[in-house]
Amino acid sequence: MTYDTISYVVEDRVAHITLDRPDMKNAVNSTMSRELPAVWQQFESDDAAVVAIVTGAGGKFFCTGADLTDLPHTDGEGREGSLESIAWTSLQNEVWKPVICAVNGMAIGGGLHFVADSDIVIASQTATFFDTHVKLGLVAGLEPVSLARKMPMEAVLRMMLVGGKERMSAARAYELG
Repeated sequence: MTYDTISYVVEDRVAHITLDRPDMKNAVNSTMSRELPAVWQQFESDDAAVVAIVTGAGGKFFCTGADLTDLPHTDGEGREGSLESIAWTSLQNEVWKPVICAVNGMAIGGGLHFVADSDIVIASQTATFFDTHVKLGLVAGLEPVSLARKMPMEAVLRMMLVGGKERMSAARAYELG
């Protein structure tokens, strides 16, 4: 199966899942939001793949979360729309095979879902982690809960509350867990 916003290639029993919107900082738009559950299902049922590596195309950005320019318009009652699905990660799609998150750039906001929900995280020396939800007037609801399983709650809360004014380096993330 081919996708518009994701590359799925199996080589030597490893599924390489690449978020492939480098021109948009690998932000998850409505198309990618629909494709992610399908790619996880493909990986889970693919007998040729025993492990997956998820990464971002382009090198500078791993994933910047939701593409805010692609959010649906408000409905007739004035409520803000949201992406069709937030089932972006292997955990949210109940994948039982191991998943490695290879963070090769900035992991921002909703991009932290992949970091939090992967079995193993490997980050390049130039990778950084931060959350801009509060800066945008949004609630970081899911990311902190999942991240708290990987690192101390104090560090998670600080990341969520400073709104991107501080960026956590790969070295600091490694120290914390």
